[in-house]
Amino acid sequence: MKKLKVAIIGIGNLGMQYIIRLQYNKLFELVGVNDKHPEHYEDLKEESGINFYENADELTDACDALIICTPTHAINKYLFDVIKSGKHILLGKPILNDLPDILYINDIARESGIKMQISMVDSFNPVFSTLKTMVEEPMFVEIRRNTSFESSKNNPNIIKESLLKDICLLLELCKASNIQKIRYNNLYEKLDFVQVRIEFDNGTSAHISINKLSNQKSFTVQVYQANKNIIANFLNRRINTFTKSDNQQHVLENNIELSETEAIEEELNAFASSILNDTDCKNSIADFYRATAITYDLLKKIDILEISI
Repeated sequence: MKKLKVAIIGIGNLGMQYIIRLQYNKLFELVGVNDKHPEHYEDLKEESGINFYENADELTDACDALIICTPTHAINKYLFDVIKSGKHILLGKPILNDLPDILYINDIARESGIKMQISMVDSFNPVFSTLKTMVEEPMFVEIRRNTSFESSKNNPNIIKESLLKDICLLLELCKASNIQKIRYNNLYEKLDFVQVRIEFDNGTSAHISINKLSNQKSFTVQVYQANKNIIANFLNRRINTFTKSDNQQHVLENNIELSETEAIEEELNAFASSILNDTDCKNSIADFYRATAITYDLLKKIDILEISI
């Protein structure tokens, strides 16, 4: 089977994660990389021999698909040119553009006939994949994400990006339910810690808590159903279920240990499949719009601090 020629713009920590996976992926051929800091490439060249392109346009011409791993604020510098070139796109980070911009991006991507996938690696995590199969009629969903200060201090958008990712996951878990009300509490003016409560029209409610001032990372999703409580821990890849028995008053615990799999590998395979089979890609720009609309409206309210839980 012919491999897809893929290239990467931006070879920081995120770009390196994709480079490592692509070198062993049978669906892709990594033809080159580009970065505005050529010194980032020296160690990579010695270890792998991957071609470095000083000119991003020349790199675009050499591939079938591009993975853009630049910082969030620099994505637009490359995005529109790549779309117009007709090359497929995997965005390594969610975009934080205004809603009219996202609709415009969706329109020109559709007109260009390309596949455009937004990276939401958590949705490919085996913990989340398994959790989705276990969730039937959620009554309450709690998402808690703590990011260590050391890892977040160089990313001023980490709260906004995390909020967007968590809303995307929540919408997948709650499926077709429509949102009825959103309330929030922003404890720090600079978006260091945010709590959000979302109520759906079917009676389901959810709580999202994001903290970038923690001393350690953690990420859990807890789902309460009529007779079952499911706790999914994304970092240690474990799911615990607590089920109330019909004949007993106590709670039974069932631990599920999940094997190590690579979420980025699954994401790349899904991207390749959408291109090779000409199918809709998971986390497309169109799918991304609904979560963005919710997040964008919420962030506007947080910025003016007019509502609280």
